[in-house]
Amino acid sequence: MNANITSTSIENNDPDSIIMLVLGGKPPDINWLMDTSLNYTKIWAADSGGDICKKAGLLPECLIGDFDSICEENKEWLVSHGVEIIKYPAEKDLTDYQLCLEIASHRGVKNVIVTGAWGGRFDHVYSNLYSALWGLELGVRVICLTDKSESLFYVYSGESIEIDFKKEPLAFSLIALESSSVVSVSGARWNISRSRIIQKHPYAISNKPENRKIKVEVHEGSVGIYAIIQNV
Repeated sequence: MNANITSTSIENNDPDSIIMLVLGGKPPDINWLMDTSLNYTKIWAADSGGDICKKAGLLPECLIGDFDSICEENKEWLVSHGVEIIKYPAEKDLTDYQLCLEIASHRGVKNVIVTGAWGGRFDHVYSNLYSALWGLELGVRVICLTDKSESLFYVYSGESIEIDFKKEPLAFSLIALESSSVVSVSGARWNISRSRIIQKHPYAISNKPENRKIKVEVHEGSVGIYAIIQNV
């Protein structure tokens, strides 16, 4: 990731307790993915996220989806290397990402970081953004959607998070994931204390950390902290 985070929300900070899930959106930088994957012993892939893993030389524990977008040759390579294949019909109610969260819940997974979630169709990005709230209802915590260029960290009512950016972001923004949320921010150019941010009036945009480190406390609601590290 592009930051070190300390959160009241993550049940276990041991990397072995966190799955890195590779989706089939905008491919993350391969060198970034290879370096970041070293921090996690468990990697899963959703559909064409398997293509990304193959390009990076990574073997996920499992490949999940309807396989309507993964390259067949890459899928066979993953099969030949012992990757568990969990296939669903193309006509289904859940997205491949949501299926991954559901399976993670059934297998007792508590924490997930997600890459390959950005870019492409807006409806896919929108679904990826909000599916994390559904995953939380299943008992699976999505910590963030992340790649080399941009990240979004999830924080919920009664929680706080400290983010120490390895590289100063171009900007960070607060996104209310419910109709409104009450938030405090310190360490930023524009700090706030118990201020209400409103989903239909998103104004808490393009803030900057003073010294690469910020703290966000959510007193009410659910918030995404979006950081852009470099232009995309």
